[in-house]
Amino acid sequence: MSWSLALSMAEVAWTATAVIYLVLQRRSPVATVAWSLALALMPLIGIPIYVLFGPRRIARKRLRCARARANVQSSVHAREVRACDAAIRHPLARLALELGEAPPLLAHVTLCDGPGAYESILEAIRGATHHVHLEYFIFEPGIVAQRLLDALVDARKRGVEVRLLVDAIGSWSLSRRFLQPLRDAGGVVAAFNEASFASFQPWYVNFRTHRKIVVVDGRIGFTGSMNVDDLHDETLSGDASWRDLHVRLEGDAVAALQLVFLENWIFSSPERPTGPEYLPKPAAQGSCPVQIVASGPDFDSFAIYGQWLAAIASSRSRAWVLTPYFVPDEPMLAALVSAALRGVDVLLVVPEASDHRTVDAAARSYVPALLKAGARVLRLGRRRLHAKVLVVDDDFASVGTLNMDNRSFRLNFEVTASLFDRTVVESVAARVSAVAADSSAVVHPRDDERWTERFAQSGARLLSPLL
Repeated sequence: MSWSLALSMAEVAWTATAVIYLVLQRRSPVATVAWSLALALMPLIGIPIYVLFGPRRIARKRLRCARARANVQSSVHAREVRACDAAIRHPLARLALELGEAPPLLAHVTLCDGPGAYESILEAIRGATHHVHLEYFIFEPGIVAQRLLDALVDARKRGVEVRLLVDAIGSWSLSRRFLQPLRDAGGVVAAFNEASFASFQPWYVNFRTHRKIVVVDGRIGFTGSMNVDDLHDETLSGDASWRDLHVRLEGDAVAALQLVFLENWIFSSPERPTGPEYLPKPAAQGSCPVQIVASGPDFDSFAIYGQWLAAIASSRSRAWVLTPYFVPDEPMLAALVSAALRGVDVLLVVPEASDHRTVDAAARSYVPALLKAGARVLRLGRRRLHAKVLVVDDDFASVGTLNMDNRSFRLNFEVTASLFDRTVVESVAARVSAVAADSSAVVHPRDDERWTERFAQSGARLLSPLL
């Protein structure tokens, strides 16, 4: 047998094995085709990329998440909270509820961003009496991180429990030395889904906690798109800063946010917080129904994605989206296009350039279909857009961590605050309008683009399921 024939047979065997393996993973058809091509045609490059980005065998992780969830329910003595009956009747709230998420709970809601959001978080920490819980994808050493760390150390000196959970990859630059003052003061720090080379577990890029959560005394909560990073504060970074949106919650809805934090904490740390102090009865209730919706690869329902998709598909007057990464799957793109064709005011605001060139190239390939359907597409040039917001009609808004891409839809652990109060929804819409006013419109597909640019966009679009 010649070497060329043996090589050809080996290539056929490898391709067949790779395709069979991927088909058995039961991914979406597009993702299966994309990974099959990558592994079959570029094995030397495709295999290491797949090891980092591709595996979805998370049975053990799902089991650990389920145990963490059960532990939360039993150890914190979860109190009964009164769901907002009127909001439960909203179809979008009902959908998330049927997918296993918390019901809408009342809270006082304050919108915040930039230095105002950080100051509000610091103020809450300075007033803490029992515990401070934080979960961040990125905790980047800098001025903002140092201010936050100092406040946490001061809280520990007052006897307040402090727990900080950071993502092992998103916060890769966070050194043990930087956090040592907090540990010395008695604070507890954990890394989410940390690599374990001792047990030969590869450091998967997938399965990250992309959540941003702060809970103080179980009474005040924060979530949204802001990490701990100087880039989110325009007083520190100027025009290089990122434009975001956060929500401050006070009321029953904080209990749902607390449970989301505790699930990931118990998944990541051997410590088990116990006692009713973690879910106290709120002093102030508020009047806005807030549904905390969480999703991650430990569930097949992908509740946030389902709620967003249903919201856009059922929209009647408007569907406004702020997202830094726009790489929708086919159902989400179809929902946006069909909404625009029905006469709904579909508004998409994206950054002129994000921090991922491949994502930007893929995103531009989806714009012509939206414009042809009558949607408005704007690009924010001054400052970089990082907010993740959906406003539908007059009675629904979602503010949280979800990007409009496959990684957020199905691979990351995400959380959003769904808001069902018309006054609050209009306040969120006003924030979207302010961003839109600073953006420039894309009025037509760029017919003057060179064929190389169009080819790059089309090639990047092929990789959309992997982004």
